[in-house]
Amino acid sequence: MPAISSSMSYSSMQRTATSLNLLSNSFSTNDSNGKLSTSISQSKHDDPEIYQPTFKKGDLVMVEVIYFGPLGASVDVVAHNTHNPSDCISQDDPALGRGMILQREINYFRRGRGGVDIVKYEILPAYVENVREGEFEEGKIEERLDISLRPPGGKAKAQELGEQILDRLKESNNGVLNVGDKSSPEEIDAIFPGASKSAFKKAVSGLYRRGLVSPGSDSITLM
Repeated sequence: MPAISSSMSYSSMQRTATSLNLLSNSFSTNDSNGKLSTSISQSKHDDPEIYQPTFKKGDLVMVEVIYFGPLGASVDVVAHNTHNPSDCISQDDPALGRGMILQREINYFRRGRGGVDIVKYEILPAYVENVREGEFEEGKIEERLDISLRPPGGKAKAQELGEQILDRLKESNNGVLNVGDKSSPEEIDAIFPGASKSAFKKAVSGLYRRGLVSPGSDSITLM
């Protein structure tokens, strides 16, 4: 996953600064007892004069993880049509959009970088998977984005999955993985989180045509 891994040096450098900057704006007194609220201020989304890009499926974006929920991670879009970290908006600018990364994408991404978790305020290269209407806010329907951490489309995902399969085979002691053509979607997901059976079969087929693996009904062998 070259585009994703290319962001890691930037993310690690920016994480502390980003966290401190956001936290410094997150406290406010909002009751009669003067208790502090720790919710992130949404003022950066409130200016109607700020330019908002038009998103479409497949767009490259950079996203900042804002918080985690039961379905996945809520993110702010901080760059559009680019995976170049230097093109990200500053911390004082309003987010370009809001979106959600589903848990299956997070699991897939975690596996792709050796089990390292996504963390709050991390900035990641990603893709717009779907654009849908959100809530009616301030006189307009706000778009909500489904965000993917891998390129959209079965072919692109199958190619990425193929590289992961090769890596796992090379890491195994005997060059064999106990998952194959007849394995259930659950068995495939247990080894390659977020991978559908269709993408898995395409990936294995591509590796077989390249002479890299020997597929079986319940296993794959490195050639």
